[in-house]
Amino acid sequence: MAARNQIEPRTRCALNPLLDARTVLYKTDLKLDNAIKGLVKVDPVCKLLMSVPGVGLVTALSFKAGVDDPSRFTSSRTVEGTAGR
Repeated sequence: MAARNQIEPRTRCALNPLLDARTVLYKTDLKLDNAIKGLVKVDPVCKLLMSVPGVGLVTALSFKAGVDDPSRFTSSRTVEGTAGR
């Protein structure tokens, strides 16, 4: 029986690939998060949207991407229709 602080070689062999995959996902998530922060930081529309309480980085960027060209909407009600309910 292995000591409490030791992991059996078979278990380690099974866990290492999972831990490696988790590390890759974590690093990718950090890169994506930093990219979003960089985009929003310099975008005046996103900054304005985030001045609304409860609107964060992802919501502001998603809304801006969804609306794309505001001139294609005749009123705010038509924007609401594209956003879903």
